[in-house]
This record gives sequence, C-alpha cells and structure tokens, in this order.
Amino acid sequence: MYLKFRMPNPLTPVANQVVSCKYALANSIVVAQQGYTLAEEAIGFASHIDADGISENDRQEYLVRMFEIATTASTNVTQAQERFRNGRVVLLQVSIRNTFAYT
Repeated sequence: MYLKFRMPNPLTPVANQVVSCKYALANSIVVAQQGYTLAEEAIGFASHIDADGISENDRQEYLVRMFEIATTASTNVTQAQERFRNGRVVLLQVSIRNTFAYT
C-alpha cells in the first residue's frame, strides 16, 4: 500500500485572497455609498437647521440617524481595511515562500 502525498497548491491561498478582496471591494462600495448619504444628510441638515416648523426633537432624531449611518460606515470601512490588509500579508507570504522554493 502506498501513501499518497499531495503537494499543497501554492495558488490556493492566492485564490482565497482574491475572494476576500472581492468582498473588501464590495464593502468599500457600500462605505462610499454610506459616506455619500451622510454628506447629503449633513448638507440637508445644515440648510434647514433654522427652518420654521422643525422641532428640536426632529433635529435630534435627524442627528441620531446621521450618527447611526456614520457608525455603520465606520464598521464597514474597518472590515474592508482588515480584508485588504490580510490579503496583502498572505500574498506577500506566498510570494516569499515561492521565491525561496524555486531558487
């Protein structure tokens, strides 16, 4: 009986990081949309801050919604940043490993 020894495929970590980068890019798009929404909300808030008929309670609720958007965007940008960072580290490790393996 022979034991099968399978060499690890050096492209597997690369493929995994490509998928991870895809999700990081998707997160980045969501963050950009959230940033745009937040900017639009801030412009709207600033242009109507002194308008008659808007109660202090309405202003506070508006600010709370803006804060929630900013908090969600912050979480998403941190996740995207981590995915990109992890991708760079893994790809660098694969590159170094393969450089020394073939020299």
